[in-house]
Amino acid sequence: MMRPITKNVIAIFTSDLFNRILSFVALAYLARVLGSGGFGKISFALAIFSYSFIAINFGLLTIGVREVAKDRARAPEYVGNIFGLRLVLGTLVFGVVILLTSLVPRLHSLQSIIILYHLALFSFIFYLDWLFQGIEAMASVGYSNIIMPLVYLVLVILFVRNKSEINLVPLFWFCGTVAGTVFLLAVYRLRVGKLGISFRFSAWKEILRSALPLGLGRICAEITRHFPIVIVGFLKSDQEIGYFSAATKLVYLVLIVDRILFVVLLPVLSRYFTESIEKVKGLLSDLCKLAGIIILPLAFGCSALAPVITNSVYGRDYGPGVILLRILIWFFALTVLNTIYCCALIAANQERKYALNIFISMLVHLTSVTVLTVLFGMVGTALSVVIAEAASLGLMYVRFRPTYDVRFWRYLPKPFLAAAVMGLVVYFAFPHNIFLSFFIGAAVYGLIMMLIRGISRRDVTNLQRIFSLDIRKCRES
Repeated sequence: MMRPITKNVIAIFTSDLFNRILSFVALAYLARVLGSGGFGKISFALAIFSYSFIAINFGLLTIGVREVAKDRARAPEYVGNIFGLRLVLGTLVFGVVILLTSLVPRLHSLQSIIILYHLALFSFIFYLDWLFQGIEAMASVGYSNIIMPLVYLVLVILFVRNKSEINLVPLFWFCGTVAGTVFLLAVYRLRVGKLGISFRFSAWKEILRSALPLGLGRICAEITRHFPIVIVGFLKSDQEIGYFSAATKLVYLVLIVDRILFVVLLPVLSRYFTESIEKVKGLLSDLCKLAGIIILPLAFGCSALAPVITNSVYGRDYGPGVILLRILIWFFALTVLNTIYCCALIAANQERKYALNIFISMLVHLTSVTVLTVLFGMVGTALSVVIAEAASLGLMYVRFRPTYDVRFWRYLPKPFLAAAVMGLVVYFAFPHNIFLSFFIGAAVYGLIMMLIRGISRRDVTNLQRIFSLDIRKCRES
């Protein structure tokens, strides 16, 4: 029988993969049906919603996970208190959104779409993913994470056929969130029991006091993530929002690599810090080398094939997004390296340094995005995202260096050279065939890496060791 930890890891990976794929298919379909202008409108409205979503969360769910994990018997109490608090916050936020969309001209032109998206606030208020994370039952959350985009995708494909039906998109998205929420509520009733809403102000005060410090890092990260779409939305046209959003969605799809790295790496590093600093040193050095070997060919390959990728997924209407994808893919490369240092700081109990870095990075990001968007348009926006992530990586490195100086750039020259040559071969020889380009590119990259001794058998063994699950032990347990 599988251990709970192994089952939870598999549930997270599987559901996250299916969630991203289903959501991406829906977005690609809408991008073609609505055109760049319509796609830009729903992307901007969804970015506005993301800030409202932060307002009903900011650390509450982290506190819920922690407290339920400590004492499962108190789960109904925390469910009731968090339901009540989020209901009040959600109602206030919904009222503010109605007011802002009435007063701000840019938002007023999208009022119906924005308000329809915000109906989902009242679904997410009762979404119990945090509760199931606390009781270590992630399989239920995994099913819910698949149900939501699946319902949304089916409804969109069946009923959204042209630009005039754009208002159905947020409504169907709301239906998807309701389906996922109802599923978890039903499972909760079967496994835990009592459901209720509590309006105890004393309990809310204590929850908020504990939640705010823990939620600050998450708040800064979410503000940073969605700000480029928001600033483009206010400064540029709907079509330009559509181009930028289309490119970012492609990049976020491959960021599942980063998601897997974080989930696997954090517990391993945390254990190593309690066992031996030598293990930490060895693991971080191996990871930096392996990261360069894996992410650089992905980045160069995506950059070389950006035109055919964009046209294949979105259609020729999104041609201006090609240059944006070529720039933003380097955000992905930097993010993977950044995650290694983030995990190291957290595992070393240096949460304050980590939180301060996130806050400084957010300020750099907000400033650079605003300035470069004004000066250079969408290209400036994309460049600012990469610049801000590079700054964040530099900060994380500097903060962790006193603990152990892992110089990631030492491991990049050989894979960079091999990946650059591979990119040139793919760009000039096979620019219109993704599948042939993939196999030829992989062969060229592997051959060059062997010739310059950029990868060894030990590197392959380390990769298997870091990301593999011990199936034999799972069966024994």
